[in-house]
Amino acid sequence: MKKIAFQGRRGAYSESAAYHLFGNDIEVVPLDTFEEIFQGIETGTVDGGAIPIENSTAGSIYDNYDLLYKWRHPIVAEVKLQISHSLCVLPGTRLEDLREVLSHPQGLAQCSRFFGRNSSIKSTAFYDTAGSAEEVARRGDKTVGAIASAYAGKFYGLEILAEGIENLPGVNFTRFYAIQKTAAELPGCEGSASAKADDEIVANGNATAKSAHADAANSAEGNAAKSAPVIKTTLLFMLKDSGKSGTLYAALGCFAKRGLNLTRIETRPHPDRPWEYIFHLSFEGSPKDPTVVEALQELQSYSDFVYRLGSFAEGKTVKLSYEA
Repeated sequence: MKKIAFQGRRGAYSESAAYHLFGNDIEVVPLDTFEEIFQGIETGTVDGGAIPIENSTAGSIYDNYDLLYKWRHPIVAEVKLQISHSLCVLPGTRLEDLREVLSHPQGLAQCSRFFGRNSSIKSTAFYDTAGSAEEVARRGDKTVGAIASAYAGKFYGLEILAEGIENLPGVNFTRFYAIQKTAAELPGCEGSASAKADDEIVANGNATAKSAHADAANSAEGNAAKSAPVIKTTLLFMLKDSGKSGTLYAALGCFAKRGLNLTRIETRPHPDRPWEYIFHLSFEGSPKDPTVVEALQELQSYSDFVYRLGSFAEGKTVKLSYEA
């Protein structure tokens, strides 16, 4: 049975993501920090991890962008969970009793309007949403509540005083990545010639592109391609001459001129080179596609390095249910 790590305590949204990403036949391992997930994968104490990467209302989780650059564990899957925050309190607590509410900073940001409507309640950052519910149960103080999932509240014996208190109910989603030590085969490529191509198309500035495509002329392969899932690829790259006008435009043009759809770009400061930046780029396309290979080869000419973090099927959107 695989051991899959997540940051936080039992009942965390990341725990639910772990099951959706890796299946039900896993042992979940709650850890205190995101870095411990990456360390555990590196040392082999866990087999994989579920990490949040962005929220539709509160934005990116920058710590995990930086850790993906640092550790470079492959991304093998994604899922988008619809997040619904609940106000969790000790049994018998009324709204007017509350003086403080704990939650992860992202949870607090996603529920800022609740605090605007209840100005007498102080919002206090805590390291984890589910952990904040655990802390409220531990303290036994009716003046303190937590913002967490309904499942986490019930898990720690709390009452749900209010549900759906996020700023934009029904449109609050968090994207989670599945990471592990080795890359996974792409859907529909198992055993095919393309699956035998080098896993990394480009790494550390050295072009190693190998197109292992067979001549997909027969109708069976054509039909399979039509039903194949959308493949997303995520890259790290750093511009070779960031001070030159138009360099980033030219780099992104490698994808635009070939009709490859960019789905996200994130910029993070380089940890060792002031005022230089690491780009995290996601686009729709398989590394086995000759068009993608060409785009990545051209990107080399504008970059100090290009590194493929992972390619995986586009993730489903899941509405969580905590009735079970």
